[in-house]
Amino acid sequence: MSDVLFREAQVLHRQGQLADAWSLYQQAAPGCHSSPGYWFWLGLLGWQIEQPDTACSCLQQAFALGLDLGVAWPDVDLGLQANALAMLKTLAPQLPAEPLAYGCDRLSLQLGPEQLTELWHWLLMTGRRQANDLEQLLRQRPWSLGWDLLATHYMRQGRSQQASTFWQHLIESDPDFAPAYLSLGHLALAAGDTDAALRLYQRALALQPLQPELNYHLGRLSLSLLEPDAAAVRFNLALQQAGSQSHPLWRVQQAMAYPPLLPSGLDASVLSERLLVNASVLRQQVALADCLPDLLRGGIEPCFDLNYLTEDDGPIRSAFADIFILPQLPRWREPSRRLSMGVLVTPGHEALFLFGSGILIYDLARAGIDMVLLIMPASLARFKVFIAESRLKVHLLKEDIDACAAEIQALELDLIYYWESGTDPLNYFLPMLQLAKVQFTGWGSVSTTGNPRMQYFLSAEALETPESHAHYRERLFLLPVLPMIYHQTMLPDSGRDRMALGLPPAWCDGLLLGCPHNPHKLTVEFLQALRDLLDAVPRAHLVLIQSRHPAWQPELANRVLAILGEQTSRVHWLPRLAADDFGALLKACDLLLDPFAFASGKLAFEALGLGVPLLTLPGRRLRGRITSACYQQMDYHALMASSPSDYVQKAIDLLQEPDGLLAHRQALIERKSVLMLNERVIPSVLAALAAMARNPL
Repeated sequence: MSDVLFREAQVLHRQGQLADAWSLYQQAAPGCHSSPGYWFWLGLLGWQIEQPDTACSCLQQAFALGLDLGVAWPDVDLGLQANALAMLKTLAPQLPAEPLAYGCDRLSLQLGPEQLTELWHWLLMTGRRQANDLEQLLRQRPWSLGWDLLATHYMRQGRSQQASTFWQHLIESDPDFAPAYLSLGHLALAAGDTDAALRLYQRALALQPLQPELNYHLGRLSLSLLEPDAAAVRFNLALQQAGSQSHPLWRVQQAMAYPPLLPSGLDASVLSERLLVNASVLRQQVALADCLPDLLRGGIEPCFDLNYLTEDDGPIRSAFADIFILPQLPRWREPSRRLSMGVLVTPGHEALFLFGSGILIYDLARAGIDMVLLIMPASLARFKVFIAESRLKVHLLKEDIDACAAEIQALELDLIYYWESGTDPLNYFLPMLQLAKVQFTGWGSVSTTGNPRMQYFLSAEALETPESHAHYRERLFLLPVLPMIYHQTMLPDSGRDRMALGLPPAWCDGLLLGCPHNPHKLTVEFLQALRDLLDAVPRAHLVLIQSRHPAWQPELANRVLAILGEQTSRVHWLPRLAADDFGALLKACDLLLDPFAFASGKLAFEALGLGVPLLTLPGRRLRGRITSACYQQMDYHALMASSPSDYVQKAIDLLQEPDGLLAHRQALIERKSVLMLNERVIPSVLAALAAMARNPL
């Protein structure tokens, strides 16, 4: 009789007559209390009538009785399966892990493609299954959405090569799967291969003409191709097609879009004013929580390239940050006697971190700071040696941003140091979630982040001016010494001569000026100084480094040609070099030149560590003062100019005195230990960390 009542209850349940079904389930209870299927169905009904506690206790009882989801699932109508999956995912933390995992494996053989993809997305995001588990299933039961999910999972972990491999495999097996072309286009765009990105996007558009996401990313591609008008058209089309379903970051990107290279004739101040107005209009219009679920695919640029366009980027960055409605602040415990600190580094920035802060972090840990490295799985290989030598604790970040933030907050760190904030969406938005009681960044971020929850910016007295405090939204904490320790072994040198490095044979014996910086830094004022210098020293030749983005190189070369004119024949563009060849190039130059406003970063430490003279004109902001700060620490001022005209004259004087250049090289070599291994660094930084932890603002 109970079995009959149970089956009748299921019929009513499937028909949506929930109250009547509940009554029959209750009547069937005496004879069905030992049936796992009965408790599963009762739990499902409890979930549907918004009684999650009842649903949870029923499911717990079902699993205790040996529930096999593979057996129970065929009876669940398609209309109820979405509810059942939502119930299992939501209540999973309160259910027995192994039986649930086994049940999910069994479900994988029965679900349709879309629900199976939804299930595995949840399994991967929560760490209940790993990528290799999904790959194994795909070998047994291939489905296109599954391959796309696997590739996307790798992409979110920063493992772009693996992601590309699986998307390529997907295209081979399913040539009409448009999302794979779209994703491969994103990878090509990120790598600077705009031709490949355009080809892939066009293929995706041909397969699915009405794709809002595709039009959005075509807008991003248009910006990379220096076509802002075309970008505006694509952004508008994406928003129109998506309507209320558009990603919340798309509207922000549309308003804050600007070409990475300023078009000729467009005043930077006009662009800055437009961006400031647009950001102000959107103030407090976007809930950050709505952006997080798909943050890494949102495709927004957090305005890093403003560093190349204007020195007055602070107000724009603050207005940009204020677009977002931030979640509530967590509660924190009091600082422990031994300070704990997290160090967050996102994929693609590992090498620069290891050069700029690796030894510093290692020495701080040895000095008593309880240190934990916060990285994505994709960064493990790059940090392998550092982790082994430093023995730092490592916390791997999840692709689920909410879960990632919750786990870091649960560590109850006293401080968290963002090596960079604003160079990618992840390291820009994570600080807004307040991952530790005190959050700070430093010179890796180049400028103020504008983030109201980044409490401190750790800098140095020599890196700032008396007016600098007004530029930062963070509290500026000034050290008496540069927070940098590095060794000679970190300065590779292939030993190749000028010809072996690819310079013209006729240049091998002449005077060689080196300006091997990101060519973004070559402002009009600086190029005019180069022209005056080349005019005055006919024997000198100039070497520049090509852009990492091939599509930008013609525009950059044309800018140089427009200002240097006939002197361009004495300019040679080298392709980007391996680290050891780059060191050899620095040594091969008679004199290195710092651009104005945005001067050397890592290059300053490399050049001075190798003893190569580097002429600089200190700027108004940190990004233009690193070289001069190095010279101040070395107590060496002969290679610092006071104005653009003084810069040109100093360069002329230096090139006319070869013996003087050799004397500078010798002096730099004699003084470099003060820069590389300064004993004041660790005590100064320790005192700063303690002070920041005591005063979280």
